[in-house]
Amino acid sequence: MDLTEKILFYMKRYHMIPENKNIVVGLSGGADSVCLLYVLVALRKKLGLQLCAVHVHHGLRGVEADADEAYVRDICRAWDVPLKAMRIDAALLAKQWGIGCEEAGPRARYEIFEECLQEMGDCHGAIAVAHHRDDCAETLLFHMFRGTGLDGMAGIRPVRKTERESMIIRPLLETGKTEIESFLQEKGISWRIDSTNTGEDYTRNRIRNRVLPYAEKEICSGAGAHLAKEAQLLAETADFVRSCTRQALERCRVEAGALKTNVCGRERVEHVGRKKVTAEHTRYDKQTIIKLNIELLQQEDIFLQKQCVRECLLEIGTGRDLTAAHIEAVWHLVGTDCQSGRKLRIPACQIEVERQFRLLVFRRLERQQDASPEQQDASSELRFDRGRQVGLQTAELPLPEHSSELHVPGMGVVSVRYLQRDEPTAGEKNTAAGEKNTAAGEESGAAVSAFLKNIPQKKYTKWFDYDKINCELSVRTRRSGDYMIVNQSGGRKKLTRCMIDDKIPGEIRQEIPLVAAKDEILWIVGGRISERYKITSQTEKVLEITYQGGSIE
Repeated sequence: MDLTEKILFYMKRYHMIPENKNIVVGLSGGADSVCLLYVLVALRKKLGLQLCAVHVHHGLRGVEADADEAYVRDICRAWDVPLKAMRIDAALLAKQWGIGCEEAGPRARYEIFEECLQEMGDCHGAIAVAHHRDDCAETLLFHMFRGTGLDGMAGIRPVRKTERESMIIRPLLETGKTEIESFLQEKGISWRIDSTNTGEDYTRNRIRNRVLPYAEKEICSGAGAHLAKEAQLLAETADFVRSCTRQALERCRVEAGALKTNVCGRERVEHVGRKKVTAEHTRYDKQTIIKLNIELLQQEDIFLQKQCVRECLLEIGTGRDLTAAHIEAVWHLVGTDCQSGRKLRIPACQIEVERQFRLLVFRRLERQQDASPEQQDASSELRFDRGRQVGLQTAELPLPEHSSELHVPGMGVVSVRYLQRDEPTAGEKNTAAGEKNTAAGEESGAAVSAFLKNIPQKKYTKWFDYDKINCELSVRTRRSGDYMIVNQSGGRKKLTRCMIDDKIPGEIRQEIPLVAAKDEILWIVGGRISERYKITSQTEKVLEITYQGGSIE
């Protein structure tokens, strides 16, 4: 069977072809991504696909990365494929996010892929990436060496959904690296080689270049293929376990709403969404709550008990910093010897778990500042004038010397500042201060220019093109008629639809703060921003808005 037909069969088996036929293809220029693009181009007419290639320059490999970008442009031009070439500073993003470059690069890439899908007119298309069979084996070993559960041992899935409901597909996952390179050589197609893949700076490189070759040579010639097969079996097992876990949760879960509990001989009614928890001078509001009946949970197998605990923690918390130790600690609250009132807090995941007699209560907690009495009497909607300059007099990033804090009663504190490209600094104004100060000023001005090219990704701080804002802004909750601009061509989408697409629960949509210009929404706080006001290379002045939280009654 020809490789193209083999890949087509694999795509159909795992339902990888989206209904809207829009596919964004991650194209690095390496053999894997070039092979993927070639196959999809060959199938384009047959399947009616709309393709767009995306290349991301990470700013790490200098001239070599520039050559990769030039190669990608040439090959897309030759194959008549639209290309979007983006540049990021992976090292800077890694520092801002508190992770390694090995993680920051992929995270940034997938965000760009999803943005490109939106620009194609629909976020429900597919993102095609070139992971192959050897990558799956490598991932399995990587996770097992570091310690993992069933999901980690499942390796790389053929298909998975993103938070925005787009698909990530991996059509080459059943194809080996050697098979890919042989196919390209037969077709007379060249590819680029990333020199960093040959080094041993990263853990994955050491597994790829040392562990797997040793296993293939000294243990079993088909070790990589066998590991990939095991990962597939473990993925199927994980899916089965998840199905069993959901059934167990249905048996144990207490419905949200008013729940009657017997406390000290009196009947108390707890209303989800109204109850407030106060501890250590910190107020927690806007809680998401899950309640499990402990007696019913104890009737399940111990394995399923722990899986139920894990699913609840993942549903209610951030999940990124969740560990097996956390799951084990929460599970101990289920024990018959555990007393009511025992609490466990997992700050990194923003979770609190409490034993309440026959209930196990999970809460997602958002740390917020208490509002002063004076703020409680003010208007529920804050407006700030576009023409008012809040006077940022420094080019240093990320913190300004001066900012404006605007208190929104019932919604929190909004901080506003302005950045202007290459704003003069004290060192630039005082030439008599010497070459040292002048150099410092030039460096600071360059920092702003670099910032405009590589906008940081922060959940509760966003940046907007100030010059595109032609009316006053307000911070409020949603209203009838609200909409967002969702692509560069000016396409509109109702705010309700945007919230549904972003998986925002219906019960909290009315409570989420919005930054608005009349009926047009610039920012769903904690989520997406309007495409109209995003920073571009032509941006001269930047509006920065930071939301610091509050309480919503």
